[in-house]
Amino acid sequence: MPIKLDITIPNTEIRNLLSFFPRGIVAFDVETTGLSPLTDKIIEIAGVKINERGEVHSFQTLINPRIDIPKHTIEIHQITDLMVKSAPSLKWALLQFMEFSRGLPLLAHNAKFDIGFLLSSLYEEGIDFPKCEVYDSCRLGRKAIVQSQIDSYRLSSLAQKFNIPTEMLHRAASDAYVCLRVFSNSIEHMSKTTSNLDGIINCARILRIDPGLSDKMSFYVPEHLQGIIPKLSTKEVIEIKYDGGSMKREFRPVKPISFLPLPNGSILYALCVHSLTNKSFQMKKIMATRFLSKEELDKWEDYIKVKKENNNSSKNNSAFATSKTSTSISNSSVNCNSTNTNANINGEVNRSEPEDVLLNIDDEFCYSQNRDVD
Repeated sequence: MPIKLDITIPNTEIRNLLSFFPRGIVAFDVETTGLSPLTDKIIEIAGVKINERGEVHSFQTLINPRIDIPKHTIEIHQITDLMVKSAPSLKWALLQFMEFSRGLPLLAHNAKFDIGFLLSSLYEEGIDFPKCEVYDSCRLGRKAIVQSQIDSYRLSSLAQKFNIPTEMLHRAASDAYVCLRVFSNSIEHMSKTTSNLDGIINCARILRIDPGLSDKMSFYVPEHLQGIIPKLSTKEVIEIKYDGGSMKREFRPVKPISFLPLPNGSILYALCVHSLTNKSFQMKKIMATRFLSKEELDKWEDYIKVKKENNNSSKNNSAFATSKTSTSISNSSVNCNSTNTNANINGEVNRSEPEDVLLNIDDEFCYSQNRDVD
């Protein structure tokens, strides 16, 4: 049953979007059985569309994944096995969504996951890829709002920053609606500080899709990496030997998050234990994996705990030091510009943290030609 949602969008936000997307744009979101497009299934897809006349339309359906929905994901989106038991098939839902979107630009928050699920599912069902561009509201939000002004770049945090109401986050229709409004507000925010409006949109575009892309992408997990699949849900530390990056051909500890299909080769998206940042590792460069004993797992978990505590302590000390420096500057006429610059640099560096959606590429591999972080 479709969820009831007010999809009213202020006219100023609609005009904002149509000034960049005169044909219209579709924000979409998927809810899934897990985070990995190559191993998990879509259980809900929804979209909110603004057409060329400025009219707002919506689409939403549950999907029967034909597998049990893991308990830990039900706790997030509240979609149960019973709710999807009589839901339509994946193929029906995809065909309906393709008809709804009609080749318009697609938008999602942290779009590499949503578009990964969409493309993987289209491939699985033998449906032609659309010809369109894909944009990321999270990527634009990072450009629009500096880190010191927001707790994180999650959809809920950006919505709060722009005073956008959130009714049912972690349900696809609500997330798509909020995503569209966050994107419009980010454009408006950036347009006040830059005249390079084309650059605003370029920084948010992550991918161009066309029907031929399906022949260039891989949608399977190689046999030698199959053992990682169970670890995606448990988030256990494993070790991988990787042919690239700062620890080339050495085993390194990571916490697997997702297998993502990308145009230039699928990746393992994982938390790097040493740096506590999320990184992307090309699957074709993962030479070997090693699964750890309980003693080794405990050792790495202790390491992570201590490192997080040290990072938090460092942030607190940095904030205090920056505050003291700023106070000193305001009460002194000695070399204010130089001291203030150093204070800003120190604050920015020390405030850096593991970003929940950061694509920190370990060996300079990019999601697309213009993608560095999202």
